Parts: sequence; C-alpha cells; structure tokens
Amino acid sequence: MVELLRDAPRTLETARLVGRAPGIDDAPLLAGILSDPEAGPWLSHDGAPASAEKVAEVLGRFLARWREDGLGPWMFFDRQGHGAVSDFRGYGGLWRRAFDGVDEVELVYGALPEHWGQGFATEIGQATLSVAFETLRLPSVIAIIQPHNAASRAVAAKLGMRYEKDIENVGLPHRLYRIES
Repeated sequence: MVELLRDAPRTLETARLVGRAPGIDDAPLLAGILSDPEAGPWLSHDGAPASAEKVAEVLGRFLARWREDGLGPWMFFDRQGHGAVSDFRGYGGLWRRAFDGVDEVELVYGALPEHWGQGFATEIGQATLSVAFETLRLPSVIAIIQPHNAASRAVAAKLGMRYEKDIENVGLPHRLYRIES
C-alpha cells in the first residue's frame, strides 16, 4: 500500500480553503486546536487537551507520515487569506495505520472551535476522500470517532461513511466508520 500512497499531492484546494503539507513551524497552529479545552479532548482521543509535549509529538507524527508514506494531514487556511495564523481553519488528511492487523487508511480532521458549524470539516473531508479514491485509488477509508462526538459523527455521515463497529482505541471506546470507493 505504501507505494500507492506516494502520489498524494502536497497541496489541496477546496472552494473556501487551501491546504498544504505541514512544516516544523506549524506547532503553534496545532497547539491552537489540540490544546483548546473544547477541541482538544475530541482530537487527542484521550479526553484531555494536549500539552506542549503532546503537540510536538503530534506534529512529529504528521511530518513523519508525509516523509515515510507520502501523505498525511494538510494544514488548511482560508483561501482568501495570505496564510497568516489568523487564516488557519484546521487540519485534515489521510493517515496510514495498522488496525486489527490490517493496513488501513484513516481520515482525520480537526477545526478550530470558532469555525465549528461552518462546514469546514466536511469540506476538508470531501477533498481528502477525493484524493483517496480518485488519485490514490484506495479501496476504502476509515474514520475512528468517539461515540459521544455527535458533530464528528455527523461529518462522517455527510461524507457517506457508514458505522461498522464499536472498537477500543487508546484505551477508550470509539466507533469505526468506513467508506468504500
């Protein structure tokens, strides 16, 4: 599967957003989401906002995924902006992982709370799934969502993802959703 993933574009555009692969200087952007008391618990999967160390770890994983797999989360900015911190809306992309002994590709996304309810997560997800199926020709993509995260479950449903099963992820209950090409 890794060879297939080498074709992911380093930039991705939607109607309102422009995304780019992350860089080492993106720690403050990720910290804005991951350490936020509203968003952090959903995105960290462990129920708590991220510490500075956790943000650095997550950014390191984002960079490693791009380096090793040729894909990962894009950092998304308002298309009308100039790439300033204030133009940052969120992140989203594809994440290769082994799950239940199977090599899977997971859709990940997160938006700053001040931009919740504006459709950015859905827009990021649609663009990401387009890359997954049209460019990379993946057979399916999964999403792993905490059961009580109604907003993220709604995004998955809008994207056409279907509930598959309850799972445990990082010691917490989650639901696995899937969409096939």
